[in-house]
Amino acid sequence: MRDYEALTLNEWYFITGVREGEYIKLYRNGELRGTEYVGNGSIADTSRRLRFATWEKSTLYSHSASVLDDVQIYSRALSETEIARLSQGGLFAKSTLQLCKSQLDSAELSISSLSTQIVNLRNLSNILENKVASLVNENDSLNKTISELTHTTQNQQQEITELENSNMLLLEESAQKDVHISTLNQEILNLKAELAALKGE
Repeated sequence: MRDYEALTLNEWYFITGVREGEYIKLYRNGELRGTEYVGNGSIADTSRRLRFATWEKSTLYSHSASVLDDVQIYSRALSETEIARLSQGGLFAKSTLQLCKSQLDSAELSISSLSTQIVNLRNLSNILENKVASLVNENDSLNKTISELTHTTQNQQQEITELENSNMLLLEESAQKDVHISTLNQEILNLKAELAALKGE
């Protein structure tokens, strides 16, 4: 069964396939894309391979050059409500919904790429989101530190300016005192000269 509508490059899709009775259903991002009658038969037919993003016609294989992330197989057919919840990152109904392990060969999922890059990276999106959040926090901390340093530098520059102004005032006061002292000395000399003149008389 295939979904014939074109996909957008570099975008993640949540694809779900369900076998229920004599029908199989295909969902994309929680929405039903098609239903196909397959008749009676067991889904536990180990003589045929379970394929994702690929199909077989005679000896011709066609596959999607894409990446698979977080492949899950459950022990029963999921309802539309459960599929919608899972596509939106909802919680599992743990009491009735279980990952199927014992029904798989050696309780493991065997993956062959068929020239398709297939990667199983569970919780990849959470890891990336946490990393982004951490980088954002680090950036905020750096911006805060830069702001604090800028504020401190501005305060220090203001203190330096105030000290320079105080020093200039002191120099001006000192110069004025020197002029005053010079004037007093001149007056003393004048008084001495007048006193000497009086004694000479």
